[in-house]
Amino acid sequence: MNAISALAVVALFASCKPAASSNTAADAALVSAGQEALLSSGSIPEPVFSPKQSPEDLDPARHQLGDPFTRAEIASFQTAGSSLTGTPSELQGIWWMDGNPIPDETVSFAGVDFSQEKPLMPVFGSNNFSFHAGPEAASSDTRHGNIAFSLAKNFSLIYEFNFIGGVSKYDIAKIIPTFILKVGPIEKRLRLSERILGFTMNRTGPHLYSRDNTVRGKPIDSYQLRRILVPSAADPKVLEKTEWWDLYIRKGSPTHLRLSKRI
Repeated sequence: MNAISALAVVALFASCKPAASSNTAADAALVSAGQEALLSSGSIPEPVFSPKQSPEDLDPARHQLGDPFTRAEIASFQTAGSSLTGTPSELQGIWWMDGNPIPDETVSFAGVDFSQEKPLMPVFGSNNFSFHAGPEAASSDTRHGNIAFSLAKNFSLIYEFNFIGGVSKYDIAKIIPTFILKVGPIEKRLRLSERILGFTMNRTGPHLYSRDNTVRGKPIDSYQLRRILVPSAADPKVLEKTEWWDLYIRKGSPTHLRLSKRI
């Protein structure tokens, strides 16, 4: 879900260069004082974490990427959202981020607490996203996946979902990147302003969302969120292939994927 796009903007403001650091410190101070700033518009109040999420679940240092597996094996490694996990039917299963320019490949909403008004999803969290890998540790896909995962961990990147309805509550959502900013004694979790970077998802079919992105209000690389596996109506433990499965399997790269796991 375009993690590096979000973090590239954050990194620009959180740079160790004096000018950028000064701007960042001023921005964090404004938020701390109850005011808003361009970088962090909407950061007050801070995101509310689910009581179902332990401190370890939200600690980037407690997560690392596991061993690689072939993309066809995704159902054996990534737990799908289902009625058993409390995932709404619209978002159950395993989803493929087709056309995503960033090296994460599939997503599952199984670990998201949808009883919250604005559910949170750690990008570095266990089972949430799969990251690109190759059969060898030195492959370019593995290196790119490592970079994306490391950035998500370094900034403690967590997405906040604001579902704004439609025919179904889960038809349309704004996705707000939140991150930890540390400047001297100040440590705050901030939301990245929509005026800088905007993420949305719009349901366009039973197994399809359009993931549209903007930078400073101008459209940038969008992609399709395609559900490739969906729980069976007869048994939620059984996953059925959708019309998008064959397209997912035919994709040549990456050949392998990895999931975050808690350590």
